Amino acid sequence: MICNKWKSTWPLFHSLYPNINISGKSFHLYCLIWRNIFRLLTLIALTSSPMSKYSIKQELQRLSEQGNEISALTRFFILEGYSYDQAKESLEAYVSWWEESVAYIEQSSVNDIGSSEEYDHDLWARSELFKALQYASEDDLSKVKKRISLADQRFINATEQTHIADDHIDNPDMELHWWLFRKLKK
Repeated sequence: MICNKWKSTWPLFHSLYPNINISGKSFHLYCLIWRNIFRLLTLIALTSSPMSKYSIKQELQRLSEQGNEISALTRFFILEGYSYDQAKESLEAYVSWWEESVAYIEQSSVNDIGSSEEYDHDLWARSELFKALQYASEDDLSKVKKRISLADQRFINATEQTHIADDHIDNPDMELHWWLFRKLKK
């Protein structure tokens, strides 16, 4: 049986590949692989901006002169390669990405094929959120704080502490970068 998460994907998949008979865990794994490929391509598209840092800074100056609000968080996202409109909504997207990653972690098992790569990718979502939160104002934080706390607690419940950190951040600190010091439960 196909899990609920993939039911909406199955008709499209089956219409594109009618001769392939995949069901259950195989289809789930297939979807996870394509999900990661899509995420990687999205990441490449977002981070490989054709604009130079100088051009981005000129764009920031132009936006400021037009009277657009450029908070530290908006500036951070624009420097990450987002457009102004995308930057205004990017914290929400990062929080959603972390929530989605936690949902996958909760379903994962250390025995799943590719679980370590999936887990590594999901930790990256929290690391990116952490970087963005460094630029968030109190107002920005108030809008997402509860959702982040709930996702963090779900993550803690689905994992166990370890003393070996994942290497998403140089010289991670156990208290500050606590998610990097956790692993899937056996």
